[in-house]
Amino acid sequence: MADIPESLDWGIVKGRIGKIITDTVDEGRAPNVADLTVTVTLVPSQRWIRVLGEDGGIFYLDDVVCPVVDGLLVDPETNEPGVSVIAYAQPNAVPNFVQWTATIDAEGVKADLDPVTFNVAGGGVTTNLEEQFGAEGELPYALVVSTEERELAEAAAAKSKQYRDEAAVAMQNAQAAAQLADGSAILGEDGKVREEVLPEELTPAGLSTQIDEAVAAAGPFGFLAQVYAGFNQITYGHSFLAEQGLADVTAHWARRFAAAFGLTYPTSQGGTANDLKRAVGGSEVQDSAARVLNTAPYVPGSGQLVVVENLINTARKNGAVALDLTAARNAMRAMMAALNASAKTEETDAAITYSAGTWTNGTVTTASGGGVKSNSGTGAYFEFTAPLTDAYVLSVARGAGTAGATITITDQNTGTTLDSLDLSNQALGTTGPFAWRIPASARGHVVRFTRTGGTSIYFDALLTQSLTPPPVLWMKEPYLGDYSYSTTFPNGSDAALDAFNALVDEVAAEFPNVIVADPQKAGYWTKAKALPGVDGALVQADGVHPSAEGGQALFLTARDALLAYMTRRAVQVSLVAGTTAGGEVAETFDLRTDPGLVAFYDSASLSALADGAQVATWTPSAGIETVALARSATAERPVMSTGAVYGGKRALLFDGVDDDMAATLAASYSGAQTVLVIGAITNADGCAVSLSGSGVATNLYSEAGTALVAAPGSSGQTLSAAFTPGASYLRLGIVANGATSAMYIDGSKSSGTLGAAVGGNVLRLGETNVATKRLTGGIVALALFERALTDAEVDAAFTQMLA
Repeated sequence: MADIPESLDWGIVKGRIGKIITDTVDEGRAPNVADLTVTVTLVPSQRWIRVLGEDGGIFYLDDVVCPVVDGLLVDPETNEPGVSVIAYAQPNAVPNFVQWTATIDAEGVKADLDPVTFNVAGGGVTTNLEEQFGAEGELPYALVVSTEERELAEAAAAKSKQYRDEAAVAMQNAQAAAQLADGSAILGEDGKVREEVLPEELTPAGLSTQIDEAVAAAGPFGFLAQVYAGFNQITYGHSFLAEQGLADVTAHWARRFAAAFGLTYPTSQGGTANDLKRAVGGSEVQDSAARVLNTAPYVPGSGQLVVVENLINTARKNGAVALDLTAARNAMRAMMAALNASAKTEETDAAITYSAGTWTNGTVTTASGGGVKSNSGTGAYFEFTAPLTDAYVLSVARGAGTAGATITITDQNTGTTLDSLDLSNQALGTTGPFAWRIPASARGHVVRFTRTGGTSIYFDALLTQSLTPPPVLWMKEPYLGDYSYSTTFPNGSDAALDAFNALVDEVAAEFPNVIVADPQKAGYWTKAKALPGVDGALVQADGVHPSAEGGQALFLTARDALLAYMTRRAVQVSLVAGTTAGGEVAETFDLRTDPGLVAFYDSASLSALADGAQVATWTPSAGIETVALARSATAERPVMSTGAVYGGKRALLFDGVDDDMAATLAASYSGAQTVLVIGAITNADGCAVSLSGSGVATNLYSEAGTALVAAPGSSGQTLSAAFTPGASYLRLGIVANGATSAMYIDGSKSSGTLGAAVGGNVLRLGETNVATKRLTGGIVALALFERALTDAEVDAAFTQMLA
């Protein structure tokens, strides 16, 4: 057999296992060591690993079952002491680490050791198995960590005994929650696992001391540091984040938070030119919005963890007055639309069409990039083709007592009025940002903003939203013990803070990536201690800014919020990626290597094509078949859309007139089948995919604008489900398998009976086998299997189609 690729690192695991018995007939009276009948099984944390480089490939990692001979762990192939396995750190592979779990099966013992997960040193050196076990059967448990959420979910659901780093609450809660019979009772209204469903020792209170010690000890090397390794922390807000008043800057809460989770902060590599601390003392909410949008802009898709705390000054300036609340809400929505953007279309982009007349170029501090175009003429408009995914339009609102534009927004494809706006009295100061969300019904359509009155109409930017936005931790403002300490912001009160803090919940409801940290609920910050001079005062002598103790309290509040978020995500993902009603996903299931995969067409393989380019051929990225989908006639080819329409991927766009692609496969496929498509069907009668032969076909199409139909085989049987065509990209699929057939529409399943899928060897995109029901819409990916996938495998396949 050949050795592993040189770019993979490896090590040797050795161990000595025996039993101590009373003295036998030998020299001396000391107890003796005797042999045990023992088998040690080593199980890898990753089943598949992709090795990079010229000698790379995709490799399966199998269990290693090792005998123990004369008390020593031996290689099952050579019978020599020690067994060679892949090492933990794999910088030239994806995932970039492998851990091993050792299970010791000893005959005739009255107590078993729990399995232990450990890291194997590289460079061919030895890792001693016995050193991985603690006293009395307790294990220094090493969490199985991956940068993928599925591995995170598997770790959350894995058998565990004791956690010794800052992920203890998150992972233990996820473990306990996942075992509840009533999944709906897992989480409370605050998003955390309800304490009453946990054993006492697993509650946050029961683990508080352990967690504090673990965070301090783990530093940047704890579990969450590994999850967020390589992330920068970026902060936007006021003086609580700008680090005012403490000689020890590490005592500020954002510094503690970054250190605990291994985040780079306050400057990235390269020094102050790459400043990550973008908070400024004295800022109000519109000031932090201006920095996100313009003066210290967040770069879309840059993979950061964003921290925001920006309301206490605005809340204390005038109190909870209607204008200030409205303006704050507008600024916060604009901030989030910018933070979540995968692409920004600015006012100078050719994709924006302006009406005739004078359009003036101008600058506004709170505008995206600082630039805007405006027109004061009645009937002046701007329009654009809306993205096929979620998006916001940024315009300019006016402040108190200043008239803004009145605007009518229409869908030019349907003639429908989508909304009417009055941008008067919507901002703090003279102007402020205003974000309008494009409804799903208008995605892919031409959307027009027309001035009907008031002052000038402004176009700022079109922000296409990412499907994988950054986590944004938003700290609510803590109560102060005495608001009269401040003369700059003299109208503070608990009620004012409550009103503005409620806006954070509103924003979180609209943008699910917002992680809300609430000092009033977490319990570490108390109003009674938010006074200068009291024992353990949480504020400095100025009565406002957090002391070192206050920084610790806010850090713990933020830490718990992120751990609760991790718990919630782990539970959600584990319930999807683990056991479902359709059965378990096999540990080794991988779309690209599944033996039943006929072909997987992935738009990522067409990355060389520019936006609007014709797609002449589309070659499978994996599967039995290697035949490309193609269209020779230039005018009948789909065109490439390079926008991140779904899962960050591009799409092939079909015009519904004559665009299609076809391939004559090397073999004919019949019997049980699975066809999975990620795409958008925007017309009433449009076919996404067809596999045909001898006059019969497996077709998946919309019908009469009301249903999605799966029609496999020649039996005349079909499956249909309610379906409204639209520009949204969905996960669409059919499993043709007799009485256990099913159709899937974005997670919703319809079951039924279908006759045998005759299928064939002619694969088509964009039309049926008889050239009808031509598709208007887009295709991101297509996977065809010659077997019936389970529900869980369908879920996993869709996830991997977007990987």
